[in-house]
Amino acid sequence: MEYEHQKRKKRRAWFIRNALLYQLSILTDQSRRSHQRTAWVYPKSGYWWSDIVPQMNDKQFKDNFRIHRRTFKQIPNQVEADLRRRDTVLRLAIPVDKRLACALYSLGSTSELRTVAHLFGIGKSTAASILHDFCNILVELFFGRLIKFPANNQEIQATTDEFLQKFGYPMCIGCI
Repeated sequence: MEYEHQKRKKRRAWFIRNALLYQLSILTDQSRRSHQRTAWVYPKSGYWWSDIVPQMNDKQFKDNFRIHRRTFKQIPNQVEADLRRRDTVLRLAIPVDKRLACALYSLGSTSELRTVAHLFGIGKSTAASILHDFCNILVELFFGRLIKFPANNQEIQATTDEFLQKFGYPMCIGCI
């Protein structure tokens, strides 16, 4: 009996020693890794936005952003309060005109967000966030004024008749 007790005691000590060595190896490995820092902001080039876009003529601008330059310059007056972000200690906020251009380019092209992000020198998640914010702002500010749904059956019938007469589209009550 005494022999079995000592055998269990040795086995337990061996197990505890191995567990402690394993934990020690993990801790020393983690302490070595903690000194290897990675970049949390990757350098990006916004050359296309900062150098190419200002040189575009009006036709090129409209081809890229699907909007006239004059109209583009008027939109910030409507959405600036909602689209503007504040500078932080860590980084400067993306200007409203750049945010607007990023959203319009995303909406007007078949480019992936990754491509849009590269063009504007921002991150992919930032491009997605800008697009989402811009669409929400448009819905909040302009949906009620610019998009009107028929309120009753008579308006629905009048609208479908008008689409059929003007454009030849049967059973249509709206389009974008």
